[in-house]
Amino acid sequence: MGSRWMVGRWVTFPDFLIDYVKGLFEADWGNAEIAKPEGVRHPLIVLYQRVCAMQQHARVDVQEGVVVESPVTGAASLFFSLAYNLYCIEHNARKQPNWRRWIHRFKTGEDFYATCYEAYAAASFIRAGFLVDFLDEGEPGKKPEFLAFLPATGKTLAVECKRRAHEITDKNNEVGQLNRAFDQNRTGHTLVAFIELARPFLYEGDGSIPEVLRSAIRRIERHAATPLGQQQEVAYIMLTNQSQVHFLESGVGQVGYLHGYKIPELRFRETGPLEELLASRDAHPEIFRLLSSMQRHNHVPNTFDASEPRNDAGLRTPLDCFDFYWDAYRHTPRHQLLEWMAGWPERAELDGLDQSRLARRFASHFACLHAERIQAGRLASAE
Repeated sequence: MGSRWMVGRWVTFPDFLIDYVKGLFEADWGNAEIAKPEGVRHPLIVLYQRVCAMQQHARVDVQEGVVVESPVTGAASLFFSLAYNLYCIEHNARKQPNWRRWIHRFKTGEDFYATCYEAYAAASFIRAGFLVDFLDEGEPGKKPEFLAFLPATGKTLAVECKRRAHEITDKNNEVGQLNRAFDQNRTGHTLVAFIELARPFLYEGDGSIPEVLRSAIRRIERHAATPLGQQQEVAYIMLTNQSQVHFLESGVGQVGYLHGYKIPELRFRETGPLEELLASRDAHPEIFRLLSSMQRHNHVPNTFDASEPRNDAGLRTPLDCFDFYWDAYRHTPRHQLLEWMAGWPERAELDGLDQSRLARRFASHFACLHAERIQAGRLASAE
């Protein structure tokens, strides 16, 4: 869908992304920013120069054309993520953003990180298979950032993005951000509110939900019981904390948590009865598809065909375990499943199930056993 061709001798996909960003932000603007004193340069130029310094350090005494590895610093993560997100949007968004207006917002220093966050949200939906339509912010009236349509289900979601200023570290404003997101959505579609907390903390990457997110969720849940909250519609809230901006020279990750606002049957959690988790996922396929995609595409690919080996953390949650066994047995013939389940106590009930339901029961059984072993291992390691 993209309208531009780029030709070059790039060895890796990140090499291409550097030139891609240069093409979006004119050379005259970039050179003018570089000429400014170091403390007043545009944030994008600050990130770019740190990436260049990192590359120069990594290529010392390395033969030209040889691919080398470098630690992913906060600056590199922010720069390449922005480039990849913009690339995905330009080549896949069904209705493109107003690029002239959008690039102008990027160039405005105080809007830079907020606009980066919009690009992150839009690209996340695109990578999950949604058709994204940007709404022209130049037209009068309140509107969300974009609409996301999933062809597989025929449902459209309205997406609004809110990001607190990372310079402010002593104020909780996620409830206010949520209220403003509701106010922007006049489309009639269910709202997905991306809310970035921008807190300066180092995420351990162990799969746990940090207290900074838990406390924000508690404040949002209390708000739902207020008179204003009771008037608001149901919504999905993606709470994120991208700490890279606070640790440009460190290797630091980001963390997110998907919360169902005023959706009692929906529990975005990693533990609990597997059948309840599966029922929640079945009832909300669009948002779980987004979440699953964000977990899979959590880094910028190094190759043009994304063929590099993945560094998966393995199975962590009951749903992870179910998906693993479901993928293995979903097409197993019914008679083979019944043979394997011959000794199960509920055999009479199993005889009445079709192949799909039988495979689901089989996968659920072993997923629960696997999840129990994972939990037991965590408890043993914590002692």
